[in-house]
Amino acid sequence: MLKNLFFALVLSTACWSTSLAQSNNNVEFFAQGNFNTSSNNELNEINSLLASNQNIRIFRFDGQGGKFMILTQNINTFTMSDLTNWLGTFTSTVSCIQIGVNGVDNWERFPFENCND
Repeated sequence: MLKNLFFALVLSTACWSTSLAQSNNNVEFFAQGNFNTSSNNELNEINSLLASNQNIRIFRFDGQGGKFMILTQNINTFTMSDLTNWLGTFTSTVSCIQIGVNGVDNWERFPFENCND
């Protein structure tokens, strides 16, 4: 009985958080995944490209660790298409991508497993 009550509380809190995040104009989305490049020049170009994007609050591309993360700002939606447009020709350097609402959806732990791409 106590487990059912706890589960119901957690579920209602998650639903309330999702509703709040979706109605709030300050929704912060995240993208994370694997990153592959052996070129410092390419990494510098990606950093310059994303630093100029006003919809990105924070980003990190770790060439040695093989992972990346992006946090957005001032947008109402964020899809794989948006990420692809932002990365342009560097789209091929990322894989195993997860997109979600920060504070609502869970971040995956590295290394990623069971990737579809």
